[in-house]
Amino acid sequence: MFDLLLKFGPQGLNALSDEERDFYQMLFSEEGRQPNPFFEGYSHMDFFMMLQHSFGPFSIVQIKKTEDEVYMKSPMFFLARKLCDIIEREGYIKLTKEGLLPLDVMTELNVQDRLNLNPPAGACMDQEGLVGKLLRLLLFECNIVRMQNKRMVFRKASLKVRSDNHELFTLLFRTFCTYMNWKQIDGLPAYMRGIMGCSFQFILLKNYGHISKNCSFYSESFLKLGDFGLEEQDYLWYTFELCLQAWGFVVIEKKEHSQDYFVRRTALLDEIIHINPFKEFVTEPIMSVSK
Repeated sequence: MFDLLLKFGPQGLNALSDEERDFYQMLFSEEGRQPNPFFEGYSHMDFFMMLQHSFGPFSIVQIKKTEDEVYMKSPMFFLARKLCDIIEREGYIKLTKEGLLPLDVMTELNVQDRLNLNPPAGACMDQEGLVGKLLRLLLFECNIVRMQNKRMVFRKASLKVRSDNHELFTLLFRTFCTYMNWKQIDGLPAYMRGIMGCSFQFILLKNYGHISKNCSFYSESFLKLGDFGLEEQDYLWYTFELCLQAWGFVVIEKKEHSQDYFVRRTALLDEIIHINPFKEFVTEPIMSVSK
């Protein structure tokens, strides 16, 4: 059912079936606010807030404020910060006629030195590469940059967030997990933003990630909660390689003579991610929905 909430959101209640509306009403009921072992001792409401509002004020998963150098340990953040530094130094980045980051910028970023992904067949294979494309789109999605005469230039309003690594990391990572338009990248439906369930995986990783565990343990724990349109192998790619590993929160290992992948958390996860203990979510009475 959570996949339906992701697709329609609160404003779409009247477009749902009676069964779906009943589920949404349950979410705001006493039952929906009670701890549930299905969600590692958190409630239906907690899980919903983790999916819809990752790292927001009502989410139990929060990004800690720490030293600047700690955020720089994250490969994806390091590269985004470096791309911002290039724009700061040059005043702009002139994109290619295809709208991609130019070769000299990609050379300076030296993505492979920080991040080595193994994208599935059919992924971006041009000079910008998948990581370059993600970085470029992420800066636009976060309203840090804008286009001006085929150039990437900073928005004036972005100066404050760019001058604070905690604010910048929070904006970039939250956008990546929740609002990134994956349709622009690989054709996934636009409503599939936020499908990766990273917040829920942080809870599992906090509880079990100190030892190496088969990735299927994590993927099955999330995928059983709804029809998210992803196979387990896709989930391994999107959530663990493209997100959690790229941002430096997990290490993924493939055991010798095995097709399985094993995951364990890194020290960076404990340095940046904080999990609040269960506390009953108090809401105003939900508006009535006509059937």
